Amino acid sequence: MESNDLIVRLFNPQNTSANQQITFDGTAVSVDLIALNGTTKQHLVPIKNQSKKMRINFTTPKFGVRTIWLKNFKVLSLQDENDKKNDIVIAGFFSGNGSTGSK
Repeated sequence: MESNDLIVRLFNPQNTSANQQITFDGTAVSVDLIALNGTTKQHLVPIKNQSKKMRINFTTPKFGVRTIWLKNFKVLSLQDENDKKNDIVIAGFFSGNGSTGSK
């Protein structure tokens, strides 16, 4: 794991599997769905929209956990003044020594 990698772990609390999508205001060299032990389960193909945000689609099983590993993640912008919706802006990083922070 590199210092600019971002790992996101999501939980589906519902009693049914669900198609999910998450949007990041940034880019990554590659995006993988990984198991809890860190092995790659599936390579995900992000979709970039006109504002260069990266959307990832995946399925979460009922009561399941999904872990997404964004390699060499780079934030495009923290918050645009014209984009004041209730969007979650993910702008953190995970360093190899286990500490977290924000850029």
